[in-house]
Amino acid sequence: MIALTVGCAALSTLPPTTHQSSASDLMRRCDARWAQLTSQLDPNVNPKSRWTALMSAGHRLAQELTTDEVREALLLRPQQGSGEWIAWSFEGLLIRALASGQSDAVEAALLFDAGGRLHSPLVILLHEHDIRRGPGSGVELLFDAYARATGENRIALREAFWSFEFLASQANKDLASESTIRWLRDWYVKNRQQLLGNFEMSVGGWDSSVDAPVLLFPDQYIKRCRLDGAIDERSWILRTAQTSLSRCSASLLGLQVLPEWHEAVSSRIRSGEKLSVLCTNPTLVGRCGPEEYIFDIDIMVHGSSQPVESWGARVRIYSLGRYVELIGLAPER
Repeated sequence: MIALTVGCAALSTLPPTTHQSSASDLMRRCDARWAQLTSQLDPNVNPKSRWTALMSAGHRLAQELTTDEVREALLLRPQQGSGEWIAWSFEGLLIRALASGQSDAVEAALLFDAGGRLHSPLVILLHEHDIRRGPGSGVELLFDAYARATGENRIALREAFWSFEFLASQANKDLASESTIRWLRDWYVKNRQQLLGNFEMSVGGWDSSVDAPVLLFPDQYIKRCRLDGAIDERSWILRTAQTSLSRCSASLLGLQVLPEWHEAVSSRIRSGEKLSVLCTNPTLVGRCGPEEYIFDIDIMVHGSSQPVESWGARVRIYSLGRYVELIGLAPER
């Protein structure tokens, strides 16, 4: 049986009986596919490994669905004895819907139920996978769904806003207040283009919404990358674009020419000299994909010999999570 909400009507123009038949067929087929994907999982592995394997299976199932089936699946609910795949596929389904611009399907799914297993908080997921589609298509969908939700749905959906607990506490605001929810929306709309997901809140991370922002400004993000301090042969200053940057548009890569002092500094580090680096004034240039950012930043390298020597430049760097690589010089403005 399929529960109907105001969101369902926005997703299909099929007559009710046809819609229900189609959904039931999708449920049966996905139940069978889920059984295949999970049949080889070792029931004796540790809980973390099993969770990861089930999430991977859920993402794979979501990728196998057509765009129309993704819309349908987002509103399916588990039934007695079936539908386990729905929760594990929820993140993959949201990502598919966001990538194809199905904002109506995402809002309807959130209005219906913001449940399901997620690798990262829902706020980060919505922000990072839809930031490039313009106002009203990312975290704002969460606010829209909350404004429309009623009863138990509204209570359940409100849980997603506890991701903003740190921000609300810093602003001395009560997150249980409706006025705070409105304030959060205004804050997000004002700052959305510069905000980055704090993936240290993801599964396996070590931040919590009590201790840190769920969304970071560039200077906060760079600070968490821990670029400053002593550098050695393993430090990022020596790693130059080892990652494939094919997902980054050419306009983001800038001048892929290293500072003229880069090789000299690298040689001195390899010889055992102690050097330190200071990075300041980061500017977000753009995104290559979720968790993949391009920054321009001022870098200053200080030598330990007497008198102290220093080398500096404004450079362009690539970051995946906390892993940072040097692309080259930043273009002159």
